[in-house]
Amino acid sequence: MSLLFTIVTAAYARGSHHKLALDGLKRLRGPDAEAWRRVFLKHAETFVAAAKIPDDEFKDFKNHVLHPRDGYWGGAPIAARKWYDTLIAELRAENWAQAVRAAGILSHYVVDPIHPFHTAQSEAENAIHRACEWSINRAYDGLRADGAADFGNLVLSAPADANWLTLMIGQGADKSNGQYEKLIAHYDITRGVIDPPSGLDSVSRRLMAELIHYAGETFAVVLAMALQESGARPPEISLTPDVLLAMIKIPGNQLLKKIENTAERKLVAAMYDELKATGTVHKTLTEDDRSIRDLYATEVQAKKKKIDVAKMFPLPALESSDATVVTLPTKGRKAAAKATAPDVEVAQPEKILTPTAVSVATPKTEALAPVSVSEPRAENVSAAESASRAAMATAAGLAGLAASTGASFRDARSIPSQPAMAPATSTPRTTRNAATLPLDADVVDAPSIGPKTAERLLAIGITRVSELLAGDSATIAKKLDTRWIGTTTVDDWKAQTKLATVVPGLRDTHTQLLVGAGYRDARTLADADPDQLAADVLAFAVSNEGRRLLRDSTPPDMDKVKSWLDAAKQALAA
Repeated sequence: MSLLFTIVTAAYARGSHHKLALDGLKRLRGPDAEAWRRVFLKHAETFVAAAKIPDDEFKDFKNHVLHPRDGYWGGAPIAARKWYDTLIAELRAENWAQAVRAAGILSHYVVDPIHPFHTAQSEAENAIHRACEWSINRAYDGLRADGAADFGNLVLSAPADANWLTLMIGQGADKSNGQYEKLIAHYDITRGVIDPPSGLDSVSRRLMAELIHYAGETFAVVLAMALQESGARPPEISLTPDVLLAMIKIPGNQLLKKIENTAERKLVAAMYDELKATGTVHKTLTEDDRSIRDLYATEVQAKKKKIDVAKMFPLPALESSDATVVTLPTKGRKAAAKATAPDVEVAQPEKILTPTAVSVATPKTEALAPVSVSEPRAENVSAAESASRAAMATAAGLAGLAASTGASFRDARSIPSQPAMAPATSTPRTTRNAATLPLDADVVDAPSIGPKTAERLLAIGITRVSELLAGDSATIAKKLDTRWIGTTTVDDWKAQTKLATVVPGLRDTHTQLLVGAGYRDARTLADADPDQLAADVLAFAVSNEGRRLLRDSTPPDMDKVKSWLDAAKQALAA
């Protein structure tokens, strides 16, 4: 049976709702569970497609949410009850295809409130809602596996109450709502918009793995209750032709999935661009999110009573006293005050001494006159102390550069050490913000070439960038005679270096990321699709090799990666 589920999933399931419906069916328990699974798999295409009907056809988005903090605002229990009753009616009538359709629709209303973003409303959530759902969709198989491994002992049952269905949906909403703020905090849209699964960190992956497992278990219980309550018996089913049909449809489904993924990527990228430009998502907000936002504003927020803070925190009343209060006339009050004042002699201050002003000369750019306050002059500072100060300043500058750009210290490693009194006109080459790497630069300035490697290259006669580019990779590798430096490694060095000599503004790590992602020359970079380029670069950045390269640095964001493409186009057009 697991093979059948694999085939059906590959043939028909593209989105999270498709897979959640199948997960619930797979976990169905009961004496006739296997026979019922065969019925549903015979109509698998109908079942899976129905799981998205509420989104694609009904568009009754209020019925997809349940907000525990707002008095359980939303309509999920009502819609679920309607389709639960429909399912029972179709089962009793033995309308199997219609029963399967009703079950698919029912699954949507049961599992939607188990998504944290369907249990509350905020602008912060709106900004990342669609991107986060896309990340979950693309990471679904891994999340499901994690959920089964970590939470596989979870077994739910229906509450012993006539209104058990509403209670189950409410319990799911309560559980997921507790993760609402955590999911917002632990979803990284900057990563997710480029490589969807990487938008989820270890915390958000774990919480979504648990909720996906919980949602599948919940739907399994609801489906089992409907089958039991209907009193229907599963018919004898042959699945052979249906399985063959599903296998035939697999290639077409893969193509459709790719098309949908491209469309989703463009939509999420547009939302991300608006978020970065304006700080919010409004124009690109999807229909379902916009509908929920507007309904929530009119049905919940507008009806909340405005509490007067002054009434909540009134001034404290004056304490009552049994003492008799006597009001005196003005003259009487003055006399009384004088009579009751203590007889205390107040000492008069001595003459206040004003400190004599001391004239301190201010340093000027011209020749300075002698000053009364002795200050150390530059020529009086020892050479050792001067060098120490210069080294400290250089280290502080590099640390600030790395922190501000997200680059590693590796990028700044080729800044040459300068004497303490170096001329102000000398500028290190590796800042390279607007310039390319000169061909006559020292080979140590090439990407991936550290001081030790530069010494090895120097020993075989390669001292300049131009000599590295002109050399034969196999010959260079053979002459270096180092176990970890082969022809492929030298090819990568040359590709990175060539990019740095052609495309302005590329740092060492930028060229390394591009070559690692497969963009080995300026023409390939300039001709790339911006979204695909960003996805490829971040996919490499989060790989083991990419993480070793970046060390503790943050991968570049989408705008940065796209700027490399623009720079390549401009360089080639010049």
